[in-house]
Order: sequence, then structure tokens, then C-alpha cells
Amino acid sequence: VSRGAGLDYSAFSIIDITEYPFKQVLTYRNNQISYVIYPDIIWRLVSKYNNAYVLVEINDIGEAVVDILNDEFEYDNLIATECADKYGYGVRTTKKVKRMGCSILKDMVEQKKLIVQDSNTIDEFGQFVMKGSSYEADSGHDDLVMGLVIFAWLVGQDSFTEINDSNFRDRVYSDNVQMMEEQ
Repeated sequence: VSRGAGLDYSAFSIIDITEYPFKQVLTYRNNQISYVIYPDIIWRLVSKYNNAYVLVEINDIGEAVVDILNDEFEYDNLIATECADKYGYGVRTTKKVKRMGCSILKDMVEQKKLIVQDSNTIDEFGQFVMKGSSYEADSGHDDLVMGLVIFAWLVGQDSFTEINDSNFRDRVYSDNVQMMEEQ
């Protein structure tokens, strides 16, 4: 969630988790949209995708977006995490969350467990580099990639199995064991 001042983007991806590998099926990014209007865009688009689950980064003004989705839209598929405040909805992107999300995202992309189809996201991956002990855009933006980092972090949580009826870690482990046995 950005402030809509023409700098960072308010951005998200919709990921199809009904089939494996997971697939990015829609992206949205806008660096002019007000955080007051942004929840309406989210609600309209996720409603068209089977009332998709929504995980909002609540750093900065993200909590306002969660409040609007929860209070005004009464959206039932907001994801609650232990890394949240207030209602428990959303996730606060800490160093730990980002580090874990980056690691899982790297594995997902390299092992073709997540298919990224959007050209803007792919362009952002080209600028997403390690700086110090973290990752960020070398130049340009990383807003779509960071949405995927948050998604990847969620995939690594036990609560994801409740949403998806599968355990990503077990799946990666069994796939790797099978690959090693074949070799």
C-alpha cells in the first residue's frame, strides 16, 4: 500500500492456488491511487476471483486498507496472522518476514512452483538484488515482487494449509527426494 503520491506503487498479485504449480493470474499496480480508493479496487477484483483470500501488508497506511475492507466491505476472506496488530488481519513486513519470504520465493521460482506471468513483475525481478542482509530494488520499483515475497512467506506458514489443503514444505521435500532418487 502506497500513499498515492506518484512514488511507490500500491500493488498486488492474484495467485491461483487451486492448481499446482501456483500461477500469477492478475496484477495491479498504481502509484497515484489513494489508499481510501484502493480497498474498492481490491474488493472488486478479488470478488471476481472466487472471493480470493487477501493478505495486506500493514506497514505504514496498510492498516487503513484492512480497516476499510473489514469494516466497510465486511470482506470475509481477510487473512489474519501473528505478525499483525488490531484485528490480527494483515502482515507487518519485518526483517524476519522478508528474509523468510525471499528465501521461499527464490525456491518457488527456481523449482517452478510459482509461475510468474506479468511483464512488470518480471522486470522488477531483474532489479531485485541483495543489499546488505536484505533484498530490494537496485533501481526502479519492487512493489509487485514484494507482494510475491509476502505470498511466499504465507506459503511457508502452517496457516496456509488451512487455506489451500496442502503443505508446501512437504510438497517441496517430497519433490526433492524424488528428484534425488531419480538421479
